[in-house]
Amino acid sequence: MAAGIKWDEFTHAYTDPLNNAATMENSHDWINYILSLPMEDKPGSRFVYNSGITVLLSHILYKATGMHTEEFASKFFFGPLGIEDFYWKKTPTGLTDAEGGLYLSTKDFSKVGLLYLNGGIWNKKRILTQEWVDLTMTPKIEIEDSERMYGFQWWFVPYDKKEGWIFSGSGYGGQYLMVMPEYDIVVVFNGWNIFDFERPSIEYLSSRIIEAIDLNIKEVNGAN
Repeated sequence: MAAGIKWDEFTHAYTDPLNNAATMENSHDWINYILSLPMEDKPGSRFVYNSGITVLLSHILYKATGMHTEEFASKFFFGPLGIEDFYWKKTPTGLTDAEGGLYLSTKDFSKVGLLYLNGGIWNKKRILTQEWVDLTMTPKIEIEDSERMYGFQWWFVPYDKKEGWIFSGSGYGGQYLMVMPEYDIVVVFNGWNIFDFERPSIEYLSSRIIEAIDLNIKEVNGAN
C-alpha cells in the first residue's frame, strides 16, 4: 500500500465515480487502468490505501504460477483448512477480484484468523511456515496521523491498555476479521453495509469486545 501510484478511494464513497476503486471496477481492463495512472510518491515512502495494488498482486500470482488466485487458494490454502464453499468474483478479463470479491461464511472466515492465531498450524498440520507468519504479522509501514500500521494486507491496531497489536482484515460493507493474540481470540463480522460510507472502526469494535472480556474476567475472579 505504498506503491506511489496516485490513488484516492477514501475521500469519496465506493459508489462515487470519483473514487479510484469505483473507476477501476467500471473499466474493462483493471490492470491497464491501474498501470495507466501517474506516480505521485516514491515507492515505499508513503502509505496510501489502494485496492488496485491487491488486484496487481492477483495478476502477479497468475503470471508467476499460471494459476488464478482462487485456484491457488483452493489448492494450497482453503483446501487444507476445509473451506470448500466459497465464491470469488472475477474482473471483466477473467482475473480474480482479489481486492474485494471473495464470499466466505463466517465460520470459514474465522478459520483464516485461527490459522494465524496458532502460528500457521491447523489441526496439528503446518499450513504456513513460521517465517511467513512472523513476516506477515509484523507491521511494515506507518500511517500518517494514525496509531495504526499496515503490512501484507493486514491492519495493525494497538490495544488501549496492552502491549502488542490487534491485526485485522477489513473489507467492503463491514467485513472484519480481528486476531487478538493477547486475548487468544478471533473475531469475525460479516456485513453488507455497502451504501453507508461510515461504519464502526476496528478500534471501536475491538475496544467494546475487550471491555466485555475484561468485565467477564473480573466477574469470574470475583466469584472465586
